[in-house]
Amino acid sequence: MRKAIVALAALFVAAPAAAYYPGQIESRTVYYDDDNFRNQVGETFFYCDGSNQTTGLVTSSAVAEYYGCD
Repeated sequence: MRKAIVALAALFVAAPAAAYYPGQIESRTVYYDDDNFRNQVGETFFYCDGSNQTTGLVTSSAVAEYYGCD
């Protein structure tokens, strides 16, 4: 029994802890239809696992928000 506990403890020590939770957003970019930034037409979410998701339109009038992956 003691060996099993030691082996289990070693597993937890050896396994790196994730710095983020699944689905955590690293940054978000919001796209607008013009430089007045009134009408949102799309957005992109960049996730901490490296994936991203874009909805709507991507334009040159954009505002990015960075949250980090701590």
